Amino acid sequence: MTSTTGYGSANNSAAQPPLVTQYCNGSRVPPTCSAQDGCAGPHGYGVPPGIVDASTPNPVFTLTPSATVDEGNNWINVSWGPLSLSDDSVTGGANGNYGGGNPLGNYALTRAINTIPISQPHPPTDFFGNARPEALPAGDNRFDPGAVEFASGARPAPPTLVGIAPATGTAPAPLKSGLTPDVVPVTLTGTNLAGARVKVSSSDIRIGRLTVDATGTQISTTFFISSSAIPGATTVTVTTPGGTSNGVTFTVEAPSGTLSFTSATNGTLSNDLGIPHLTFTTPTPRAPVTSVVTITNTGTGPLQITQEAITVDSTDFTLAGTTCSLTTPLAPNGTCTVSITRPAAHKLGGFSATNGGTTPDGFLGLIAP
Repeated sequence: MTSTTGYGSANNSAAQPPLVTQYCNGSRVPPTCSAQDGCAGPHGYGVPPGIVDASTPNPVFTLTPSATVDEGNNWINVSWGPLSLSDDSVTGGANGNYGGGNPLGNYALTRAINTIPISQPHPPTDFFGNARPEALPAGDNRFDPGAVEFASGARPAPPTLVGIAPATGTAPAPLKSGLTPDVVPVTLTGTNLAGARVKVSSSDIRIGRLTVDATGTQISTTFFISSSAIPGATTVTVTTPGGTSNGVTFTVEAPSGTLSFTSATNGTLSNDLGIPHLTFTTPTPRAPVTSVVTITNTGTGPLQITQEAITVDSTDFTLAGTTCSLTTPLAPNGTCTVSITRPAAHKLGGFSATNGGTTPDGFLGLIAP
């Protein structure tokens, strides 16, 4: 039964069930039976208030029912209807027999209700043998009450992700305060991606406009990484009408430091066409000279130097010593030194302090006049 006003409980519904045909539980008087058909007035045996159904003068050994009480102790006079599943006042069927009308009750659903959590014990199929619950998208964890599970129709296949390119992006320097985030165009590849929405586990990565190709196998978008993004792995998923995909990893990298040559002894630092140079002093008489060059991390992130070497004319120029660590990053504004010795003769050389060969400003031209 359904309360039209509500029983005040979360487990009762005040909404009319969306049934194909109104359903009455038990035998009933056909709704088409009129007063002319003999269906007017009370049916069965009327019982005055206060007379229980176990006391006389209840009829014995008949199909005429007595009264009973409902859950509120209210008397209900009951009447039997025909024991028929269809309207027996209407002819129909192959032979034109009575009882050929529509079913008196068809409690199949016209739409899904989905109010019962799938955690509740339930049979795996409904009255018609269909799966209960029906195939649900991820996150949809409820099914229909009653004997029939509404079939919403075929759902799209769930999406899958194969990869993301590029798989890394760098958080901008904190000085930018997130006003100019790092912009990373990315491409997601997979299957069944039509109608997808992209989600990243980090709230510090905003997602730009999406473009899905005609085959539903590739998504192009842009990640905007704010300066507050914490370096590390994040998970990227997509959600479509078919469900939510597996996750792929996008890694936020810390802002990189900047290697700068800031001072030198026994020589002069200069910058020509964007390339730093060290011009050694020339003693009289000519002799080898060692210059102590200071390296400073002028960036906002840690700087890891992994290699130091004379990369141009290592025969005449030598790396005499270093205080720079090849394992511990140089903090912002941190310094270390390298000692480079020039030959007595006029020569040109080059020194490199790089992060595995990736630091663009780690080259120092050497001039021995």
